[in-house]
Amino acid sequence: MEREYYSHFLEEAKDSDLIISDHAWYQLVSVISLLKEGSSARSAIVLQENNLKSVYSLKYMIKLRGFNVPTLLKYFRNLYGNMIFKKYSKDLDFLLGVSKASIDEFKERGLVRKDALWKVLKPANAFDRELLIYSTLDKEDYAVFFARLIPEKGIFELPVIWKRVRDKIPYAKLVVMVKFLNEKVKGKFLSMTKDGIEYRGYLPRGELIKTVAKAKLFVYPTHFDAFPLAVLESLALKTPVVAYGIPTVVEIFGKLKAVKLVKEFDVSDMSNKVVEFYNLKDYEYLFDEEYKSFIDIHSSWEKVAEAEYNALKEFLEIK
Repeated sequence: MEREYYSHFLEEAKDSDLIISDHAWYQLVSVISLLKEGSSARSAIVLQENNLKSVYSLKYMIKLRGFNVPTLLKYFRNLYGNMIFKKYSKDLDFLLGVSKASIDEFKERGLVRKDALWKVLKPANAFDRELLIYSTLDKEDYAVFFARLIPEKGIFELPVIWKRVRDKIPYAKLVVMVKFLNEKVKGKFLSMTKDGIEYRGYLPRGELIKTVAKAKLFVYPTHFDAFPLAVLESLALKTPVVAYGIPTVVEIFGKLKAVKLVKEFDVSDMSNKVVEFYNLKDYEYLFDEEYKSFIDIHSSWEKVAEAEYNALKEFLEIK
């Protein structure tokens, strides 16, 4: 359907210098290939995915989602998407990555040409500066989770982690926000939740920001992220983060004291790190000069746009 729709733009594409997609969806890569037909334009794509084993390995998906029909259907859909992507990605000339780990993984898995030129965007993401108004070290007695409520973000591990936390801190409270898009996933999650987990669902933006800002920490057992905006926003609000150390998260946030990383699936170590943050009385030392420099460079969407513009301009100047 996408190729059929974009076929109406073939004439306009003939005079283009560059055709670019800001996401690595297989449909969009197919469209790029179509638009390049009969054109001298070069092509580029922004890679915003990582830890692809979580979507291309059936064993891994069963571990995340359970063995059921929806899991199998999603797996076969992913295989189909992967097949289409590889068919058309040979036409890509330039890779822009929000992290080096994303670029490396796409190349190692044969999803893009190994000889394609590439560049990591710096900065590759930003938060809205209004968050700094709510940034505070005055914390209350709860932790938060506020990313997409899907298994790939570790939501089925949250209850397991929190039970271990409650074994050490009986009054510990976890507030889960954002609306579920899948009722079956919601039902499974709610059936797993015990004392100490409060699901608030959708919250207006202002209320969500204030809730995150007052939290002791953000618990984020993510398996699939290229540059998690939720982590960046949490840090902007001076709320520390405990997350799985998947490659991109290590690359981007690994040097910050306010981010504790543990081995993927290690719910025991994650609960221990959560307890460490939860028991902190003084948060100030976490937000040192390195943190301030990191926040400064990621507090402007203009800098992100400028980085992408400069990278593309530099690429087009290569003969």
